[in-house]
Amino acid sequence: MKKIIFVLSLAILILAGCAKSQESKKESNDAVAATKEGTAVTEKTDLGDGTEEIRNVQLRNGICYFTRKEKDDTERIVFYRQKEAESVEKLFEIEDKNTEKCYLLKSFVDQENQWYFILVKLVDGEKEFWLEKRTADGAIIYQKQADSFAQILEEKSVKDLAVDLEGKVVALTYEGVLLFWSKNGEELKSYKIKEIREEIQDGLGVMEDSIFYYSAGTQEIYFARIDIDRAETESEKKVLVEQKNAQKYEKLKFYSGYEDGCYIVSREGLWNYTEKEEKLECVLEWSQEDISIDQENIVQVGKDQEGFVVLALDEELKNCSRFDIGKQTGEEKEHRIEITLGCINSPLLLDNMNRIVKAYNRQSTEYYVRIVPYGKQEEGIISGTDELTLALVKGEGTDLIDMTMFSRESFLSKGILEDLKPYLDRDGVSLIAPIEKILETDGKIGVLGNGFYIQAVLIPKEYSAQGPGLSIDQCFEMAAENPQSNLIMQTDKTIALKLLMNTDMQNYVNYDTGSCDFTGEKFMKLLEAVNNLQSRKSREDLNEAEGLYQKAYLMKQVSIAGMLNYLELKEIFGSFAEITGYPNWDGEEKYPVRFSELYGINSKSNQKEGAWDFLKFIVSGEGKTSSQLYGFPVTEEKFEEKLDEAQEENDKLISYYTGETLTDLVPSQEDKAELERMLEHLYLNDDGDNEIAEIISQEATAVFEGDKTVSEGAALIQNRVNIYMNE
Repeated sequence: MKKIIFVLSLAILILAGCAKSQESKKESNDAVAATKEGTAVTEKTDLGDGTEEIRNVQLRNGICYFTRKEKDDTERIVFYRQKEAESVEKLFEIEDKNTEKCYLLKSFVDQENQWYFILVKLVDGEKEFWLEKRTADGAIIYQKQADSFAQILEEKSVKDLAVDLEGKVVALTYEGVLLFWSKNGEELKSYKIKEIREEIQDGLGVMEDSIFYYSAGTQEIYFARIDIDRAETESEKKVLVEQKNAQKYEKLKFYSGYEDGCYIVSREGLWNYTEKEEKLECVLEWSQEDISIDQENIVQVGKDQEGFVVLALDEELKNCSRFDIGKQTGEEKEHRIEITLGCINSPLLLDNMNRIVKAYNRQSTEYYVRIVPYGKQEEGIISGTDELTLALVKGEGTDLIDMTMFSRESFLSKGILEDLKPYLDRDGVSLIAPIEKILETDGKIGVLGNGFYIQAVLIPKEYSAQGPGLSIDQCFEMAAENPQSNLIMQTDKTIALKLLMNTDMQNYVNYDTGSCDFTGEKFMKLLEAVNNLQSRKSREDLNEAEGLYQKAYLMKQVSIAGMLNYLELKEIFGSFAEITGYPNWDGEEKYPVRFSELYGINSKSNQKEGAWDFLKFIVSGEGKTSSQLYGFPVTEEKFEEKLDEAQEENDKLISYYTGETLTDLVPSQEDKAELERMLEHLYLNDDGDNEIAEIISQEATAVFEGDKTVSEGAALIQNRVNIYMNE
């Protein structure tokens, strides 16, 4: 099963390859952009369907090399290559009849397309380490057992491998030890790198005529030439490559360029650095219309005779695509029509959106989406929401709107959002009935997303509701009976308040009348009760399941992003906890629904058809950022496919909640019926109005910290929200 929605970033731990052939899926829609002399084309080719486990992808002289497991025999190591415009070609395989098992630690293809690799062989239960060199077709040049390096390889394993122009081999271990072999494969010396920087990515690469050790941070990369004959590194050089708005995990990436120096991948583009000239030059920008590649997923960069070649993983990190960039044709093509997408200037929102937009731009030949951020990051989210809202109210703003931070009902009532129902009906796009029901307001659909997930609450079985719902009064009864427990896992009372208000916002805010009620009986009672809750220190010694089982806390919020996710919850919590809807005053069964992304079309846009084309792409499921954020598809066709995944991916699941491995999670008819019942009770809470949420949080915090009384806090919330809604 794919990891749960809370995982927002992934380290690229595997490599994949690409192909352009009858075996591969060649995309017919190549991204194009006009130039003065012709048309620069970014041509994308995928390898396979993402089901094969592809490893050790390398790019040499425009040829892609990789290894992969065979479905019929997982012990064989099979080597492949793919030339441009040619089929994937199986080269050779390693299968030693005298060896119990054989593992490939690392491989390298040199400029003459010869293979070097370090193997681990199990012989009579003992590990043997071998360095092998073979021709491009697999003919053995030499096989050398690593005797003196065996202990180092056993303890530290191989992180990277490189070969210089003379055929001398250098390996880097995970502990920063360099191992040296002669051009004939004879063991030479080992050398411990003196300084290993924290929070860096390091490795080996060939630049000009030498092997270099590099360590890359977020804004800088260090190079140290390796003297193989003396078995040491020379003095290092620092190269600054600034990445705007880069997160800590976004490290620069290094790729061998041989006589061209090296290539460095940053958030903004591809850089070429030549060590002899100490020259740094940006040669490609990922934001260019004809490129649109997510730098995070790049695994290899190189050149062929006609331009640059980039290998990049897809959003699910399964399959790999080849991008041939910079090819020229004499045919003039017009620019695609630009569609603007407005969003809040937030790094997290922008990262997500960039992936989706790039995926759309890569396949569209008629339209091109450009992101327009509103507000300044240093001034916070509110500045962006105010700025974009003002533009939209004035009849301006962008063609598309990222609705993540905005109230759907508020924008619909102001006539800002285009009704999407006629577009859905016209193009035969069928939403699943529960989603269509909750998205529709007065017969109109103002927003669409690429997928959704169900929010629910876990409570101890002995406190499960008489019916399927959970009332707010029941929550406080649980708290009163367990004074030693926190009501929720978090100790922050503002989080508890938000949870208890989640499905009841209609009791406090009415967008149709433009009124609010935060001084009435319900909110006053709620604020008072939350203020009186005990906040005990979290039990860090307990995982999430243990915490609920031992009643360190009484309620746990969970998200259900698929059938397997639901089965995991039942397996981990089912013996002592019940899945129920979110609490509300009436005790009705309500499951809030969240969308990975949510977009609307500006009713004043002059490019509504182009904006709809983007939304249709999103709704189709093609624009998903990652399976973790995608959840359930919104269309009937894709929804059924998602449910079927549980039948195909039930072999192994590492639980997000406990870390244990779960097996054989096969859904029963009862499970499917239960999930369908939950879907019938979905609730689209309209708390996307970030301004109101911020007001409640600020004033409630003052109450919880003892700076204001409950009545004072409620009065301030009422006054501030009323002013906001009347603006």
